[in-house]
Amino acid sequence: MKQSSVVICLVCVLLATPALAQSVELALGVGGYIPVNNTLSAGNAFAIQGTFSYRIFHVPLVGLYFDLPVVGTLDSRIPSSSQLASPGTYSAIFVAPGLKLKLAPGFPVSPFFAVGGGLARYNKSTQLTPAGESNTTSTNVFDVGGGLDMQPNTLPSSGVPA
Repeated sequence: MKQSSVVICLVCVLLATPALAQSVELALGVGGYIPVNNTLSAGNAFAIQGTFSYRIFHVPLVGLYFDLPVVGTLDSRIPSSSQLASPGTYSAIFVAPGLKLKLAPGFPVSPFFAVGGGLARYNKSTQLTPAGESNTTSTNVFDVGGGLDMQPNTLPSSGVPA
């Protein structure tokens, strides 16, 4: 009796693990940062993003997630022809927690929409920072986006099984 209880508990834990795994999503993305309202003529920059999402509500064709994207940009060049006397660079990090609505989360391709707000921190190079001033600036940010979530293990493959 005691052995069967242990086996039943073990089977329940093993069966529940995939369900838990589906409630957490991790994503990695790369792309570009293109400044808007660009008063300094700052250039575009390479960006990398990591996102953690936790499902807080789910019905068969809709899932609502807590979404935590973190985006970092590498050195963006500011040319000397801008309002500044000498050229320089800056980098930034953006953290904007919010909500993500995912349609058809169990399907191989699922559209999603996200919205959030948070903080951006900019780090200016020493050429852009007057003596005695801080080279970092923080500001509020608003995040809105969307896309397609593709699950590679459920997409059709063209390979031939061995």
